[in-house]
Amino acid sequence: MAQLNGLNGLNGLNGLNGLNGLNGLNGLNGLNGLAIANGLSGAAGATADPSALLTTHDGIAGSWQAPATSPRWPSFDSADNLRLWGAAFRGHALDASLFTELTFATSGPGPSTLTLFHVERRSGTAGIECDHLPIISIRAPGPQQFGGEQLRLTAGYAALRIDRIHEIVSQIPIPLGFIGAIAFLSDVRTPRTIELLMAAHRFAVLVEMRFKQAFATPRPADFSPQIQPVIPTPLHGAFPSGHATEMFIMARVLSTLLASAGVDHYREGLWKQQLMRLAYRVAVNRTIAGVHFPVDSVAGCALGLALGDYLVARCQKADRVYRQRIFDGSEFTDDGNDQQDFAWGLVDDAFASPANKLAGLTTGGEHTVARAPMLGWLWDQALAEWQGDGAPAPAPRG
Repeated sequence: MAQLNGLNGLNGLNGLNGLNGLNGLNGLNGLNGLAIANGLSGAAGATADPSALLTTHDGIAGSWQAPATSPRWPSFDSADNLRLWGAAFRGHALDASLFTELTFATSGPGPSTLTLFHVERRSGTAGIECDHLPIISIRAPGPQQFGGEQLRLTAGYAALRIDRIHEIVSQIPIPLGFIGAIAFLSDVRTPRTIELLMAAHRFAVLVEMRFKQAFATPRPADFSPQIQPVIPTPLHGAFPSGHATEMFIMARVLSTLLASAGVDHYREGLWKQQLMRLAYRVAVNRTIAGVHFPVDSVAGCALGLALGDYLVARCQKADRVYRQRIFDGSEFTDDGNDQQDFAWGLVDDAFASPANKLAGLTTGGEHTVARAPMLGWLWDQALAEWQGDGAPAPAPRG
């Protein structure tokens, strides 16, 4: 029986289950990381021994004296008040500002379609009036598509596991280090850029989870015992891919931020190319691992790019236009051109111009949205980190 204790070593594998949370809602814990990365959360004196603070107070405070003046009083509901808070608390305020202007509805091209809307509010004769402006509509493929060519493609990707396993495991949490290897990210040099990317990530997680809940699509391992994923299968639906959504929104936001900095160096297309290639590689690695179908990443790419365009539009100083995106997975079928596999460039091209065709991907109307003050504040702070002599400047304290 003692030999059986060796099996207890297998319990260590259970620790991998903790990684599942990183794939989904635990992405919200990125706010906690911001508190550390910011380095400014809380007063430096908060690390002192409380008993030492107590005796120091007793030794120097003296008799109570009512202050003759008051501290500067911040303006009501000013976005500039964000500079007063720690990064984690700023994140909560930003999320509330962003998410309260969104809603979902089951409407769009055909049945079983879920659409994300921006809610534009305005004062009218009857009080507050709302317009619902579509951001993206998604319809999932059917069971036969998942269990047919999609499953065959997923099984074929397993041949790459030996080459990609180290990447696959490293990319289970938020792959911010991979992004920072392309555009030099640092909590000292670019803290506000990191905050902006984490806001984009949290935005993606909450939206993608609503779509996953609607479609509740099985994972590849549910279809075949031969898939045998090399990492724990996440405890939520496969479609759309969360990693693809999160990586493509961060790639879109960061590449647009760099191109907007007014520095010729960052206008070069190589920055966008490398960020998009990284997003693509991370997404494909999830299929290689055996936890996603290629079409999951097609939908995730479409969702991430659409959310990125919307988020960037909400950050600009002047009213900006975004275009509705539509992905009808029931039309994503093989026409002899390997179009059931995932190629991010085809998705981006199909959204950039109606002349570029990809089965299931179309664009809708253009919609104008106003700047969200708090998001705009963070964008401006992040933008300043990339302006100057071609290298990020230290961010202002606050």
